[in-house]
Amino acid sequence: MPSPAFLRLTIVLLLYPSWAIGRDYQCIPYPVESRCEIEWIAHDRHEPITFPSGYQHFRVVSKDVLDRDVSLTRFDSAVYEAMHRPLSVEILFAELQQVVLPEELILGGFANNQITDLVVDRDQNYTIKYLDLDVNKLTEIGNVSYLVQLETLRLEANQLDSLDGSAFTPLINLKRLYLSYNQFKTIPWRDLPPSLVGIDSYYGALNQVDFRGAKLAAFKRLVLTGNFLTNFNATQLLEVAPNLEEIYLGHNPIPYKNMQRIEQKFINWNVAVVAAVNPECHGMRDLACLMEKQPELSEGWKLLILLLAMAMLVLFAVFILLLIKKVQD
Repeated sequence: MPSPAFLRLTIVLLLYPSWAIGRDYQCIPYPVESRCEIEWIAHDRHEPITFPSGYQHFRVVSKDVLDRDVSLTRFDSAVYEAMHRPLSVEILFAELQQVVLPEELILGGFANNQITDLVVDRDQNYTIKYLDLDVNKLTEIGNVSYLVQLETLRLEANQLDSLDGSAFTPLINLKRLYLSYNQFKTIPWRDLPPSLVGIDSYYGALNQVDFRGAKLAAFKRLVLTGNFLTNFNATQLLEVAPNLEEIYLGHNPIPYKNMQRIEQKFINWNVAVVAAVNPECHGMRDLACLMEKQPELSEGWKLLILLLAMAMLVLFAVFILLLIKKVQD
């Protein structure tokens, strides 16, 4: 029978907090020496954590997204310090809910999480140039206004039903903005920085565009496919974005004849109109309109399908006859 001292020690060990043990994560083999990739992590904010040193890029992502091997609800200074302050961090499919942005980070990839809160310190001089927050649960973006070095900002598939123009105005280095799959109805064009080169905002809820007051001298690409636009002022856009090179307007409920006139204005300005209007499905938002036309079936396949259909009819007829006979008996 175990001694009382042994029992007391066992109880202490069982009750001892798990965070005191800590976790030491290691990189999987990767061909780039400066990059550390980790396939598994389960971290509690009270738990000590360590990562290998000597890496400038950390990428944490589950090897099997369905299994959710990665669980990290908060990326903060403690985790960043444990990574030895790398310049680039990607944490994907990790169930992140909050990101406390480090001042020194240059590339931040936090897509496919549950982020509702991006925390920044207005007194810090952020150096981040690329920030990916796609597929999260953000409802507002005001804090990005302090990230004045940003060149690329990804906000696709969040829960944005409006856009605060003041969040974009200070971003004087912003070149690419990705806003697709949200629910805002307008974009604050006049608040966008002149440095902007392109916007992707497809399959959202846009129902109007007003370019008056905008200054988009560097603007080259605009993607507004699959929204709810019923009209579009091409002349207005070309006045504020004279260097526009390509535009995507398909799958909006703009009347076909109006769309033809809009496209012709862009063509006359040497702007490429991508995915030209298909009169058979223009304005529809269903998947069938987006699928490429399938190649026509060969005669052999047609004959085989016909024979299979006939065989099914014969079997069905036999089944009905047998059923009738059984009822009569």
